[in-house]
Amino acid sequence: MTAPPAPGVYPDAPFADYLSWDCASRSSLTKLANWREYTPQDVRYEMEHETPDSDALALGSALHGTLLTPETPGWELGPVNPKTGNTYGRETNTWTEYAATRQGVALLTSEQAEKLPHMVDALREHPKAVAIFARAEATELTIVTNLDLRAWADRLGMEWLGGEDDHLLTKARLDLLAPSVGLVADLKTTRSKTEYELQKAFALYGYAHQAGLYPEIARQAGYPAIEHFAAIFVRSEPPYRAGVFRAAEDSIRAAEVELLPAMIEMAHCYRTEEWPGWSTEIEDITLPAWKLREAGY
Repeated sequence: MTAPPAPGVYPDAPFADYLSWDCASRSSLTKLANWREYTPQDVRYEMEHETPDSDALALGSALHGTLLTPETPGWELGPVNPKTGNTYGRETNTWTEYAATRQGVALLTSEQAEKLPHMVDALREHPKAVAIFARAEATELTIVTNLDLRAWADRLGMEWLGGEDDHLLTKARLDLLAPSVGLVADLKTTRSKTEYELQKAFALYGYAHQAGLYPEIARQAGYPAIEHFAAIFVRSEPPYRAGVFRAAEDSIRAAEVELLPAMIEMAHCYRTEEWPGWSTEIEDITLPAWKLREAGY
């Protein structure tokens, strides 16, 4: 990882540079907030170690490039098996070796390359998605800001319990910034069929955290008119369709409340340069609360 730049707006920052900057991000904060599955040590490890693109991540990157930076779409077809005429599997050695020569390029399977035009068409047929794209003054906009966590707590009416860990250098990359309509929007692929499934995705994948974090980061970066966050979803399976969903105020507040302890903990980790895993002492361990309730305790 590399030292992050000073707080500011970086419209031309390459995505690889953005990923390398050693500071908090929405994804790392979402993991730290998920204390049931991540310790600070685990979060730090994932920050420092790149993981190969999954199918979903590669397709999402290709969609972003096609729509947001069409002059450099940033994707290509993966290695093709001459016997079948289709790409090799993403888990094969051939794919891995080829991907090592194409760093920074999203590689699609044959099936994904067939899906992509249908997904683009679905977005271009959705009137509100089209309107947001048309009003966006910036796409793939990189921002670094030093979040004031005391001010965050004050805004929520919460008691400050973070001691001296009251600022956190944080980076964000905003898909679409539309100050004229007070909106930050994020483009997302999904396999969800119903709005209920989208609600679950909002909770499980950190999208609500984006809704709480990105507008505040935009405001601190000099865009005071930003008030709303919308997710622009497009299905990656037939029937292809798109939808625009604005985060509700109560959901944003819940996400902001959930983020604050994670932000304080990450600020503490950066200040002390310690990212703890398990305790070095002997600790008592109990059954999960649900199991104790089931047993009548």
